[in-house]
Amino acid sequence: EALRLRVAIMAAKGLPDADSGREGKSDPYCRVELAGRPSSRCETKAVMNTLAPVWDEVFIMEEYAKGDSVFFEVFDKDFGKDDASLGCAELP
Repeated sequence: EALRLRVAIMAAKGLPDADSGREGKSDPYCRVELAGRPSSRCETKAVMNTLAPVWDEVFIMEEYAKGDSVFFEVFDKDFGKDDASLGCAELP
């Protein structure tokens, strides 16, 4: 049975500086998806030049089933190249 899951992505702190050696700090955003279901993927907006972003964004995941794991990953937005992962977590 498919359920709706409300996911609030509030903030992060203590992120690594993926832009070290260059001017500025990381430009983090958070991606969330139901494990094994890429079609459920949602992303926050990138917050520029910070290691303690505040996103305060809410997503509704329509495909949630009881027992699904929710996977979070924070990335550094890199313009002109692949975004760098800053860390991840999975909630069973």
